[in-house]
Amino acid sequence: MEVLRWLWTGTTHSSDVPPRVVYYTLRILMFIASFVLEDWAVYELVPNPRNRRIAVILVASSLSNRKADDSKTRPLTLLMVLLSSSTTLLMAIINDTSFYHRPLTLKTLLEKPVLAPLNSLVYNTSTSSLAEHGLHPRYQHFLVNFPLLLGPALPLLLARVPQIKTNVRFVSAVSATALLSLIPHQEARFLIPIIPLLLSSLNLPSPTLSPRSFRLFAASWILFNAALGLLYGRYHQAGVAPAQMWLGNNKNSFEFAGCTPVFWWKTYSPPVWLLNTPRDILNTTDLMGTHAGKVEASLRKALGSCGRLPASGRVIGEALLVVPHARSEPSIWRGEAPDPNGKLQHIRDMSWTLLWSERRHVGLDDLDFAEDGVWGTVSKVIRNRGLDMWKIKKDCE
Repeated sequence: MEVLRWLWTGTTHSSDVPPRVVYYTLRILMFIASFVLEDWAVYELVPNPRNRRIAVILVASSLSNRKADDSKTRPLTLLMVLLSSSTTLLMAIINDTSFYHRPLTLKTLLEKPVLAPLNSLVYNTSTSSLAEHGLHPRYQHFLVNFPLLLGPALPLLLARVPQIKTNVRFVSAVSATALLSLIPHQEARFLIPIIPLLLSSLNLPSPTLSPRSFRLFAASWILFNAALGLLYGRYHQAGVAPAQMWLGNNKNSFEFAGCTPVFWWKTYSPPVWLLNTPRDILNTTDLMGTHAGKVEASLRKALGSCGRLPASGRVIGEALLVVPHARSEPSIWRGEAPDPNGKLQHIRDMSWTLLWSERRHVGLDDLDFAEDGVWGTVSKVIRNRGLDMWKIKKDCE
């Protein structure tokens, strides 16, 4: 981001990088990194052409096996891995510490280093913290996320369990998943690094010995990845980045009253780096998966009473709420629908204005088959898809 800002300032004489430029620059960089670290790596590490084609299709990595073999034949390999890992860890600590403690000094680095992995471990072992994101049953990874990620490869893997139960890759994947299952917040994306270990442990049907089985698996694998690729690549949480870019593009033209609070609820964490905006203009709060009562309390606190704060100059009584269209709570707060549970209230003397909406948005993180039923859940995904941005203003007249 800093390099991009320097380049943009040098070419346009403006330090305000448009959000769309930031977004597509990072997407191009991530594509290049993905190509080098995945496709190119598979091509270099798998010498056999047939195995290489299978590895590319399954995105199965032979990196761990290759490194294990190298450590036996090249004694310096382990030393180089330790040195490079230590250097990367030190650079990460310096970078994280400089972000949270400015200006960075040697004393701060030694006395108050920011250890992001340790902080993440502490945070993810706290049930009260994870409740903000949503809690899942302990079997979520094994019974829900594995079938979602493996698809038609799962039956092949289960059929191979008696033969591979002592396989290092298989045991590593299962034990790592078991450890992750101890954490009550379980998303499918947490298992993505484990999937190559599982895919590299199974045997595909032979195209020569079992051509029918091979064609059946290939067809099901292509359809599975095409469907999931369309869902996750095109629709899942697809409105988050456009909403943030809209805020970044309109922060100067829109009449924000000073430090306007922007609440995001039931979405992925908003990419604040797209705004390129000082915190005194937009104050982003990620409410994550918190319950509706807390969202209501946050809105009431932000709207407050009418008047102007002398310290910040902000006009009390204005806030923005970004929320999936499938959520019924905004209709209850606007007084357009009754609350079946009787826990929410109509936020009176406040006007609601729909500023922005995107239909190409589906959230799969808040589905509840037990409460909504099968049809109600499907309706959330298809009929009520979308992401809305509401401007809530207190009537001060």
